Amino acid sequence: MRAFFAVANLEQARAFYDVLLGQSGILSPGRLAYVVEGFKLDFYQLTPEQSREFQLGPGTPGGCGLCLNYRGPLEQLEGEWLRPMGPTEWGARVGHLLDPFGYRWEIMG
Repeated sequence: MRAFFAVANLEQARAFYDVLLGQSGILSPGRLAYVVEGFKLDFYQLTPEQSREFQLGPGTPGGCGLCLNYRGPLEQLEGEWLRPMGPTEWGARVGHLLDPFGYRWEIMG
């Protein structure tokens, strides 16, 4: 399975997602790639022409929400906590993070 994301800046995306995903992404011209437990995440930097056709994450319709079981220190994650980490009725700790690119993540830890 693979998910695709458009970002405005691949270096900034790499700095954030390396921490979030706990691994170094593979950076190539115009693309940043990760494989997490068999799941492929690809980030692309759009050209100005593509930016008119495709949506960059922030607040746009059809944006993606993802869930991730994160094991690292929460203070390393940049972004806005829309729902602070807290206990759920089933015993997990969950929070909602809006990352620097506008994607909403459900973080479990």
